[in-house]
This record gives sequence, C-alpha cells and structure tokens, in this order.
Amino acid sequence: MNHIYRIICGGWLLLICIGAQAETCPVPASGASEPYVTMMDLPKRDLRVLLNEYMYVHRWTMHAEAIAAGFGAGDRVYGQILKSGGKFKPETTAAWRRAYETTDRKQFQSALETKVDPAAFDPAVVDWTLRVCLSGGAWSKVKVLNDCRFAFSAGIASGSAAQSTARPLRFEVHGARCGNWPRQALSVKGDEVQCVRSGDGPVTVELATDRAGLARQTLPPVKRPELPPEPIQERSTSGPATEVIMLSRSRDYHLQQLGRGCPNCSLYAADLHPSESDAVILRATTVSSAGAGWQPCPAGLRCGVHEFSPPDEPTLSGCNGLSVCRVWRLAESSGEASDVIQIDYQKKTKSGCRNCPDNTDFETAHRQWEQTRDKALARCEVFADLPAQMIGPDQTQ
Repeated sequence: MNHIYRIICGGWLLLICIGAQAETCPVPASGASEPYVTMMDLPKRDLRVLLNEYMYVHRWTMHAEAIAAGFGAGDRVYGQILKSGGKFKPETTAAWRRAYETTDRKQFQSALETKVDPAAFDPAVVDWTLRVCLSGGAWSKVKVLNDCRFAFSAGIASGSAAQSTARPLRFEVHGARCGNWPRQALSVKGDEVQCVRSGDGPVTVELATDRAGLARQTLPPVKRPELPPEPIQERSTSGPATEVIMLSRSRDYHLQQLGRGCPNCSLYAADLHPSESDAVILRATTVSSAGAGWQPCPAGLRCGVHEFSPPDEPTLSGCNGLSVCRVWRLAESSGEASDVIQIDYQKKTKSGCRNCPDNTDFETAHRQWEQTRDKALARCEVFADLPAQMIGPDQTQ
C-alpha cells in the first residue's frame, strides 16, 4: 500500500509517498469494482500469473500494442523489455509462450481461471496491477518548494534484490517539466531533479526501471484561496441634535477671577458638554438667565472674555467643533443665579470596517486581504509537456 507522510523540514513541506506492498492492494481511484475487488487480496505470485495469462491470450508483434494494452516502456512482455518503436522477436516470444504453457498456465487453469478472466482486462487494470500491487523496490518522494516548484527524488529500497543493479529506463512527466534524470543505476540514497509546474493542474511524475518497477508520484492541483470581499473603511455621522442644559451658580459655576474695573464683580465659568460622549458642539446659545446682577459676558467688555469659548482659550469666541464649551458670567452680587443653555451638536464621525474579520482593524484586515488576493490571482506559467526521457543503454540523451 502507498503511504503518504506530511513532514515540515527546514521550512519546506515534504509530501512523501513510499511504496510498500501490504497484504491488500489499495483500491484504485476508479473505485472498488470488479476485477479489482477480487484481485486486491491475491498474493503477488497470482497477480503475476494473471498478467502472464493476459499476455498469453494476446499475440502482439509490436511493442506499441502492449503499451496500448496497459504496459509501459521498461516493462517486460514476452520476456522482452518494451521500448518506443520496438518489435517483438518471434523466436523469443515463442520460447516465452512454451515456457508459460508448461509452468504458470497450469496454476492459472487450476486455481485462478474461475476467479478472474484476464481476457477481460483493460489497460487501467493492467496499469494498477503493475504500478500499485507489483511495484518493485523503488522509492520516490516529492518535496514541494512553492506553488509552482517542487523536487522529485527516487532511489532503490535498502535490501532490495535489485539494489545496485536497477537502472532507469524512462522518465516521464505530465503537467510539469523536470531536469533530465541521471543515466546511472539507482542508489539507496537516491537522486533528485528540480521541477516546475505547468499551470495549476495535477502533475504526474514516473520513473520506470528495469528491475525495481515503476516509481510514480502525483501532485494534486494547486488550491488557490478563495478571495473574500475586500474590506472597506466606512465613516458615518449622525444628524444634528439639540440639548438644553440647566446650570446654577452654586452647583456648576466656579470663580475664575475678580471683575476688571469692577471692585464688587466676580468672573465665573462653567464647562458644559453634550450628553453623548462622542459628540461635537456646533453652537451654544443662552435661552434664559435668572439672578440679580448675573450678566452674560462680555458684559460691556468688563469680563475680558466672550460668553462662550474653548476651555483652554478664553479669548476665542465660540465652541464649534469642540466636545466641551466654557460659559462665562459676570456676577455683581452674591445671590443665587441660573442659566438655561441650548447646545446644538453632532456625533463625531465613526470609522467602521465592512467585510473585516471580528476584532480586526481596517488597516490589518486590508493588508491580509491583499496578501490573499495576490496568492489567489497568482498562476504558474503554462507550457506543453516534453516527450518522455528514454534512458536505456540503447537510448541517447
């Protein structure tokens, strides 16, 4: 069975798939149907017999016929290694058929013929049997470098019967381009080539060997993140409002200084603000005043200040745009006095964020969205697959 491991190493995500034959072959992608259901539990020897019977019931003369039937370049059919454009040698084929009739075919007829009919095999069944159930001692893995780049490596399993003698025959890549595979025997340590994806689709990398079977790796399509709605900063203000505030001399006003040029006068001030904490004052006006000798400033310029001013700048007139307004009064007596003040105000502009995650400010949310957008819109360059690299001793680079 093929085992897939996810390992973080040096900041890289390694997707490692190592072939290891178990008692049961993995179910193919097409699902558990016949003849897969029956063949999944058969031992390797029976599977090889079934493939031999499959070859036996056909009489291929060209290697291309066997390849079209599910075998691949580098596989052995009629005792001969398949290659592009090859022809079967009649005398070798005849010798293989005679040997099969006197050995494995008897086992097929006595134990397997009633279970599986090799004549009904299709190329997918043959490929699954060879590449999954009968994979021979080769290991391979993929190291993903980023969305568009990865590295493929393969070698021979330690202790394999083919160790130090298995040689690569064909290196084929679909959905990507890789560097040429080295023309040398497979080692336990293995060799590695760099690869570049073509577009965002799936990728298949296959290394066929003469004695260790087929090493195959597949990469799923690149999953680009779904782009969420863009965060939008919103500012809102409420309409103007009016509030009437009552002030008393004894409770709200505080003595600031004595009157100028008025020995019996005193200057008082009180601070007022709208009941809404996030509001700004548009204007303040006196509705009424009561009390003997209680006069709104500037009271004939005797106050030295205006009636309404910013708290920290008494020489300025008005409170427009402020959250607090200071009211000034000149007292010519010590009696109680009061005022009714009207303030017109508006709530401060509020900043909001539409499409922002909870507890995230607009600047952070928009920066994260831009990063997601760049990743979602990124695409790997698209190019055509190259022909398979044939590496056999009778092939040239």
